[in-house]
Amino acid sequence: MTALNIIIIMLSLLALLLTNLLWFLFHRFASKSNVIALPPGPVPWPIVGSIPEMIGHTKSSSRSLWVSSLVEKTKQGIACIRLGNVHVIAVTSPEIAREFLKTHDAVFASRPTTMANHYASRGFLQVFATPMGPQWKKMRRVLVSAVLNPATLQWLLPKRVEEADNLVSRIYKQCCTCVHEGKMINVRNVAWQYGGNVWKSMVFNKRSFNGDGSEEEDQEYVEAIRTALSLINAFCVSDYMPCLRWLDLDGHEKMMKQAVDTVDKYHDPLIDERIKVGDQSPMIILVPESLIKICLMCSSLSRTTMGGQRCPQKRSKQRSW
Repeated sequence: MTALNIIIIMLSLLALLLTNLLWFLFHRFASKSNVIALPPGPVPWPIVGSIPEMIGHTKSSSRSLWVSSLVEKTKQGIACIRLGNVHVIAVTSPEIAREFLKTHDAVFASRPTTMANHYASRGFLQVFATPMGPQWKKMRRVLVSAVLNPATLQWLLPKRVEEADNLVSRIYKQCCTCVHEGKMINVRNVAWQYGGNVWKSMVFNKRSFNGDGSEEEDQEYVEAIRTALSLINAFCVSDYMPCLRWLDLDGHEKMMKQAVDTVDKYHDPLIDERIKVGDQSPMIILVPESLIKICLMCSSLSRTTMGGQRCPQKRSKQRSW
């Protein structure tokens, strides 16, 4: 290593230390001048905040316990944890939680724009991930009035009952087999399979995607759904420090892409088929037999009210998630 390289490294380290020192001094004096104080919490590191402590707890359960312990230490039922440039407020007090969820609901109702939500909602097109605004209110109104109303849930009750009967029958058969072989039943996998079958029956009006009842495809589909749901609520460093997203330190982005691609592999052909049938025979869509047809009916009515403009196919597909 030449002397020039050593000088460059030393100057870089010195510049980094000076930057951290200036940031710390600015934060210290600026916090004293603020009229509104944040809730109590741990002293954050410069720039990264409390991210090192979160990374140190590798499991989500241990991270939750760490956050809960911080709230207990404050003895106020509320704590502020800075992760990067984001202030995360943790609440355990029912009275304070009611203020968040009722009194100030309009302020905190919008969902965070995380990496996992971006992939799961095809670019924040789905109602659970869309930031609060006119589009979110429109989607919520359609969802409540046409999809999740009591009449629709009652109409889909036979499908849920049928899958519940299949669940009991499957567990009974496995019990009979396991008794003779001395094995145990994995109830978690059976329950996930039941949830996937209920979802497919209600949304697409079919128990298997290809009609042959392939268990390998069902397992792949259910596993992709499980992975996506676990990553949506997982802690990801790049959500709080977007400059590190290209590194994918947690590996979450790669796993989320694979899970979404797997789900789309099964969803998209069925949705394209329904859209094609609706374009050729509009009256067929008017006879709903699944939730996807109800969504396409809403899309058709919306297109009519918009003067014949077609609702983007991407927005129609996102409702199947």
